[in-house]
Amino acid sequence: MQSSYADRSGVCFSSTWPCDHTRKCRGSREHGRSETCVQEPRCVFQPKSASDVGTRIQILDNYQAKFAVRSGINAELYKDVYSLWLDQATAVHKPTGANQTFVIQHVSANVAQWGRDNGGNPLGLPLKNHQWWTTLVDWTDAEDDEAARSAAIATVANWGRLSQARGLDVGFRYMNDASLDQSPLSSYGEENIEKLKQVLLKYDPSQLFQNLQSNGFLLSRP
Repeated sequence: MQSSYADRSGVCFSSTWPCDHTRKCRGSREHGRSETCVQEPRCVFQPKSASDVGTRIQILDNYQAKFAVRSGINAELYKDVYSLWLDQATAVHKPTGANQTFVIQHVSANVAQWGRDNGGNPLGLPLKNHQWWTTLVDWTDAEDDEAARSAAIATVANWGRLSQARGLDVGFRYMNDASLDQSPLSSYGEENIEKLKQVLLKYDPSQLFQNLQSNGFLLSRP
């Protein structure tokens, strides 16, 4: 029985990683489509055991990075950022095969207002409509670590520069999108950090969850 197969949509179902189809074009004739290659097929990892899951997680940790940006809402900014992103994504993909994507997530002012109405705003979200931007880059060769990450870092720097120049910068970084190079906790504001530390000392006085974690964004080192 083959370890992987691709359905008509181009999605590959595999019990191994990398799968057999990772180097094949999603638009290939083999899958009954035209010669034009848009993107490599997506793969759905189907593990045979818990150890397979651990292996896949390790691969993601070693060869994937994402970065957080934020800004006000502005259509021209979106277009300009797209142009900058496209240049970086294309340039890094050619020599390394790295794939860089980005997502825009709208965040309503109601999110922050609801928090304030119900006890607080620990993230320090601004009381206005804004966007969370996320760029993610993944690659397969450890030798390309610096090139892949540098492309994403340069993209984020350009986003921030454009946002600040146009008065659209929002001083917040979403932790789940942040890179190890960034400091999302510092964007919560000093007052919120102090309040979170008080909660920490109340429910975890020995700081078990601060001391036993080897990495991550922690209140002990915001």
